[in-house]
Amino acid sequence: MSSFFPTVINNMVTVAAGATNTLIAGFANNAVYKAVVNVSNSCGRIGIAEYYVTNNAVNNSFSIKGMDGILNTDTTVKAPTFTEVNRYTTTVVWSGIPNCAAGGTNIAFNYTLTMPSAGTIDLTNNGDASLQYKVILTRLF
Repeated sequence: MSSFFPTVINNMVTVAAGATNTLIAGFANNAVYKAVVNVSNSCGRIGIAEYYVTNNAVNNSFSIKGMDGILNTDTTVKAPTFTEVNRYTTTVVWSGIPNCAAGGTNIAFNYTLTMPSAGTIDLTNNGDASLQYKVILTRLF
């Protein structure tokens, strides 16, 4: 019987409104991961979304899929909406975010995750405020 111990890696980036930056890169090939992405603003709002990620460079066999999430807001809308554009792109829309006096409206937390190649996830900030994004990537298999 063999043992498998999951690998956990993380990163943090600030992405300006409308810009794209690498969220995380260099993770192991031929593996399956769970990714958790956190975005927040200075008005106390936090959005956390979960994704499954397959990563295999053979035949460009990599993909990302949004699973669930939560927003700490006082509306009934708590989870994001995921639009799976293709196997390596998911667009995330958060509803119910109040405007923040420090910057950002109800679209501030919206973003797109893209895998341009195996082992890399890029983030495009589709919102209207420069925000910090944190990611934790846990290897499952």
